[in-house]
Order: sequence, then structure tokens, then C-alpha cells
Amino acid sequence: VSTQLHDFGNNLPQLKQQLTVSANAKQTWVAGQFGIDVKDYLQNTTTNLMHSSPDFLGSTILSLSSTALFIVLVIFYTFFLLFYRRLLFRFLLFIVKPNDEVLVRDIAAQIQKMVHRYLIGLLLEMLIVSSTCCIAFWLIGIKYFFLFGMLIGLFNVIPYAGIFSALFVTLLFSVATASATQILLVIATVVAMHLI
Repeated sequence: VSTQLHDFGNNLPQLKQQLTVSANAKQTWVAGQFGIDVKDYLQNTTTNLMHSSPDFLGSTILSLSSTALFIVLVIFYTFFLLFYRRLLFRFLLFIVKPNDEVLVRDIAAQIQKMVHRYLIGLLLEMLIVSSTCCIAFWLIGIKYFFLFGMLIGLFNVIPYAGIFSALFVTLLFSVATASATQILLVIATVVAMHLI
């Protein structure tokens, strides 16, 4: 991963240039086929959006800030729950009847086993998805197959949105270096892997 990340970092200016060339070619194709100047259309749409709806921008910022605050609070709550887990467990034992203490300890041990099994299953699933995507991308001929395969396996841990985020990042950089057939094969591979 570190070798491909280093290589990817070194080739980032070339990828940016290839992405720009690819985007310009697609804009030219759209302009030729449909008679739409994409650059002017995007500029006009952005200008109209910024001038016509400042409330939209304010509500977007408010929504993003409340989401960021929620994420920060969840991180803090999780940290403190894990940090004080022994104290919380002792409190739980303190509030139950003395003859129920064995039952509470048994339930806590079963929960701990289930969490360990879940984490092992999650890591195993991440390993299977990463290795399968790496092999598939290698067979397709994607340049940074190992990096993108690992990225898809890592993002697959996030339910629903993770796989699409990884697919977006993979496609963004594959557009600059891959053919249309390869891109379609990447999409098919990731969707099939997600469905399986």
C-alpha cells in the first residue's frame, strides 16, 4: 500500500493533467453531440444559484455544522464510554441485586464474545472484499489496483454509503488512466462485490 501510495503521490500531477484532458474531451463530445457548452452552462448555473438563493447556502452550512457537531459528540461519547467501561460495569453490578450479579457477568461476557466475533467477521469480510477487488482490478488492468482494492475493502465497512464513496474515488482516478471498457468493468466489479 505504501509503495502504491508513494507512486500515486508522485503521479498525481500527471493524473490531474490527464483528468483535465479527459474532462475537456468529454465536454467537447457533449458540445458536439448536444450543442451544449458545458463550461458556460456550469458557470451560469453556479452564478444563478449563488445569486438566487443565499438561504440555500445558509441552510447547507447550518446542516453541515450540525452534522459535524453530532459526529464530534459521538466520538467523545464513544471515547468516554470505552475509557470508563470498568467503572460503568461496577456501577451496573452495584445497582443489581447480589444474587443477579452472576447473571449480569454472564450477559457481559456473552456481549464481549459477540463483539469479538463481529469484529473478526468484519475484518474477514474486509480482507475478502479487498483481495477480490485487487485481483479483479489487476485483471482489468487498473493502474493502482492494490491501492483501490484496499480502499474499497476499507470503505465497505461503512454501511451503504461506503461502497459508493470508494467507487466514486476509484472512478475519479480511473477515468484519467483507463478506457471506457475498463471503467465499466470497475463499476460492474464493485457493484457485483457489494451485491454478493
